[in-house]
Amino acid sequence: MEKYLDYYIKEFNLDIINHSDLRKYAKLFVFNKNEYIYQMDEKVDFFYFFVSGKAKVFTIVENGKAFLLRFYEPLTIIGDMEFANKNYNYASTNIMALNEVHCIGIPIEILEKKYENDIEVLKFINNELSKKLKDLSISSSINLLYPLESRLASYLIYQINDVSNEFILADKLTDISDLLATSYRHLLRVIEEFQRKNLIIKKKNVVKIVDMKKMKEISRDLYK
Repeated sequence: MEKYLDYYIKEFNLDIINHSDLRKYAKLFVFNKNEYIYQMDEKVDFFYFFVSGKAKVFTIVENGKAFLLRFYEPLTIIGDMEFANKNYNYASTNIMALNEVHCIGIPIEILEKKYENDIEVLKFINNELSKKLKDLSISSSINLLYPLESRLASYLIYQINDVSNEFILADKLTDISDLLATSYRHLLRVIEEFQRKNLIIKKKNVVKIVDMKKMKEISRDLYK
């Protein structure tokens, strides 16, 4: 695993990991499909650099339904918000792997004890945190500002296998409608419209994107 760890550090120019003696605490984690990287309200033990794979970020609202916030792809930092709130080191959202995900993890306890006054580390985390807060403010308005066609197209694009352009729906359509903040009937209508326009093919729980170019135009890079 050490060679993969060094590869990712070099690939993404993660000089911050080589800073001081932070490198000796770094470890490569592998998360399988549908495995939680963070689970809401559970204690956060590691600060992660998301370096490979795809994951969805969602929260659970008061009525118990899931609500999609965004998707993660490399390079993304996970744990900056939790690190910033030292009095409450619990995950504020759910982060679930959509395929095999690789993360470089550093114990958040080490960051808090040894690097809380390190200017370079704090500057890096603050920069990433400001980017994330900006992205979250945008994603929180997506369901109000964009039609379901765009939200669904973006959702489907992030689920697919990059080789076959297809995937198996792991979530029920009722769960997807909750994630996208729409009704089950409206979701069905849009899926049928996509099939009628030959943008996708859906057979039982298998979905294949036929016209990726058009779907990307419709998606407008939402949830990114």
